[in-house]
Amino acid sequence: MSISNKLLERNELYHFSAFRLDPSERRLWCEDEPIPLTSKQFDLLFYFVENAGRVAKKDELLEAVWADTYVEESTLARNVSWLRKKFRDCADEPIIETVSKLGYRFTAEVTIRPTDENVLIVDERTVQHFRGEEIITIDDAFADKRTDNEAARTREGDRAEVSPSYRRRLFAVSPLVLAVFTLLTIAGT
Repeated sequence: MSISNKLLERNELYHFSAFRLDPSERRLWCEDEPIPLTSKQFDLLFYFVENAGRVAKKDELLEAVWADTYVEESTLARNVSWLRKKFRDCADEPIIETVSKLGYRFTAEVTIRPTDENVLIVDERTVQHFRGEEIITIDDAFADKRTDNEAARTREGDRAEVSPSYRRRLFAVSPLVLAVFTLLTIAGT
């Protein structure tokens, strides 16, 4: 699947440094200022963001962004340079580092959130690849609230009825729990 097709399916925002990336709208913002990008620059940035923290090899980047076209490595280097210039005004530190004779690494920590402003954020995922592993962080406030709810139910007695809205929230969270369980199982093997 090409990067352009993957972008249309996304309903998440990617946050890194002072930037916000919206793949479905193909937009990048530095705080509230839009940053114009060409189509290939956006595809390249999206690939970096999705693979944050790991080395993206030059051949891999060329295949992902320019799949149906023959381009030289200098085209890739030029586009990386343009992205770095766009980041310079808003970022405190370099976001894309060169890995000599291999490729590039996107060094900023990336946080993924839903795009719908009316959605209550129950969990916030921070994705960072580190030696091939994915780290997912669940917001402490969510864990504390869940612990408080369980303690309140225990104080009220075992026969206390769970509200229907709480049941819906549990049902909505269960795919997350399943995903975390799956990741932990895979990481353990």
